[in-house]
Amino acid sequence: MKEQKLQIRFKPSLKQDRAWTYLKDNITSEVLYGGAAGGGKTYFGCAWQILNRIAYPNTRGLIGRATLKSIKSSTLVTIREVVRDFGLKWGKHLTLNNQDFVITFYNGSEIQFVELDYRPSDPEYERLGSTAFTDAFLEEASEIEEKAFEVVNSRIRWMLDVYDLTPKVLLTCNPSKNWLYKEFYKPDREKTLPEHRKFIRALVQDNPNPKFVEIYLQQLEKRKDPVTKARLLFGDWEYSINENDLFKYENIINSFTNSFITKDKSYITADIARFGRDKTVIYYWSGLRAENRFELEKKDTSEVADYIIKLAENKEVPRSNILIDEDGVGAGVVDKVKGCKGFVNNSSPIKIKDDNQNFTNLKSQCYYKAGELFNDNTVYIAFKDVSIQEKIAQELDAHKQENFGTDKKLQVTPKEKVKQMIGRSPDDSDNIAMRMYFELKNKDTLTGWS
Repeated sequence: MKEQKLQIRFKPSLKQDRAWTYLKDNITSEVLYGGAAGGGKTYFGCAWQILNRIAYPNTRGLIGRATLKSIKSSTLVTIREVVRDFGLKWGKHLTLNNQDFVITFYNGSEIQFVELDYRPSDPEYERLGSTAFTDAFLEEASEIEEKAFEVVNSRIRWMLDVYDLTPKVLLTCNPSKNWLYKEFYKPDREKTLPEHRKFIRALVQDNPNPKFVEIYLQQLEKRKDPVTKARLLFGDWEYSINENDLFKYENIINSFTNSFITKDKSYITADIARFGRDKTVIYYWSGLRAENRFELEKKDTSEVADYIIKLAENKEVPRSNILIDEDGVGAGVVDKVKGCKGFVNNSSPIKIKDDNQNFTNLKSQCYYKAGELFNDNTVYIAFKDVSIQEKIAQELDAHKQENFGTDKKLQVTPKEKVKQMIGRSPDDSDNIAMRMYFELKNKDTLTGWS
């Protein structure tokens, strides 16, 4: 490639070359290059952006990450490395505006760095405005929401007609059990990935720098934690662990085979559909065994109440052991099932003797209790439908500890944020959390039920 007497040599690895092919064809529009740590993902994405800006004058690329801090501390460092390796000169071939975080090239092209963290005040990412881009690189895409990806995707239209280009978004990440697993990894594994999407599993051995591979492999081999090692060394997407996880993923999977959990008192929990948009999901429990799952669609409050009453009669569940989500239209169901208990997510947590944990609300308290019992392998989810198991695993894994490591009240990931991540309401995990209500009640409480 020659531009203003520039001669840039880029020697990608075999995996990077494969990704490059997809980024240049006229069929693929979304490429996920994800897997183990040290696979050269960031370098590849930055190189792709810089080469595109040089090859196509007056075009505009986007590099997005969750936070500005991570852009400064990581992405920009790699950008400078690529610039040096390509023989480009700051001030001559490109300049960086440190205030607006925009790189401008000598030929009129530019790269904009964009912060893509989720903000409750801006769930539609309107802060991106109406700016159009030629292509986009989303680094550590597992840290952003699917909605951010969709909004960025909708902005890829700048100068495409001039150069006869296909819209392209490159995503990179380490294995994570979120929307990327659902939209890319799982369909690729099942050979159902749409034609416009491609998934490339990268390993540290795919880094084109052999000396780096040798050193980094030695570091990864020293990892003692098997889950971290599986993710970062082997690029295993079936594992995901973070310091703010409520549920250890391996224990979520264990819950589907913990048949040794004994039967006990019977309970019913019900997460009620809100305004007809979601499905009503009902669980029947024997102790901490989730024995049956029922799903109702397009039923009014009277029909749902009748269904719960009949289920309670068939399963011999006393009304005081029935817990129904009272938020929204659920209040109407609670009124019709006389003697049941209502669950108000944002109500005050239950006060328990000798327990100094401080929660923002009852829902958070119940999710933390669920995490405790799952991680102790004391819950059995008896459903054998694999698709339901996958839903449950995804929903539980999406709920994290908020305010982790601070002096603030303990909180669980807000429902709207979880819905953004998984693309639906977490009805199953909410049922599981609601079951913890009775476990907390049976402790030595200081106050009664609200």
